[in-house]
Amino acid sequence: MISDDILLILISPLYIQERWNEFTRGEKALQTGERLSSSTLSKVRNILKQIFGFGVINEILEASPMQYLNLKVPKERLEMTYEKK
Repeated sequence: MISDDILLILISPLYIQERWNEFTRGEKALQTGERLSSSTLSKVRNILKQIFGFGVINEILEASPMQYLNLKVPKERLEMTYEKK
């Protein structure tokens, strides 16, 4: 989702929001070829929070860009999850 060559301190909330929008629109699971489920997207969001939280704790970042964002799982993904159940 985030390029390997970008420095952590250069990642802004806008950058994350744009990548999240692209990621939730088109990313598909490698094994099934289906779109990622809402639970998988929630896990990705939580990992992002942990990464930036680690940066703040270790004084790499002054503040986490995630604190300014509310990354939402698209509604159709939630509906897709309910249909599978």
